[in-house]
Amino acid sequence: MKKTGILLLWLTSVACSSKSVKDNPILVEANQIHLEAEAIQEQIEPAIERIDSLKSLLLAKKTPRADSLGNHFTKLKADFEDWKKNFFDVPGFEHTHDNTHHHHDHAVAPELPADKMLEVQKEIKANIVRIKTELNMALEKEQKVLK
Repeated sequence: MKKTGILLLWLTSVACSSKSVKDNPILVEANQIHLEAEAIQEQIEPAIERIDSLKSLLLAKKTPRADSLGNHFTKLKADFEDWKKNFFDVPGFEHTHDNTHHHHDHAVAPELPADKMLEVQKEIKANIVRIKTELNMALEKEQKVLK
């Protein structure tokens, strides 16, 4: 009987704690920012995956401008890979991905207070926005260099 009471108490605390996470407006905002960052990731991932072939085309040009742009693409790809290593779900809002889109995993989320989680998710999103902006600019330059 005592074990049943402890189990019931534990199940109740788990149910209440998971409910309170999704009711926390700061964590809800952090999750929304996470989803926005994930959407940007899905937008740019196809271009990131083409970087190696773009670099081959640029290197074939054998010009300083093409070489410089190829190096910039290498840096962007490395920045993206680093970003992915630091990308994690907001605890309590974990989700699964279907296999129809690009496969991506998330890092394990650190235990942070809600306000810090929001701050970190904002930084994560800012980093992917920067990568997207630089990638778009590099792709525009690539079109001019390859003409």
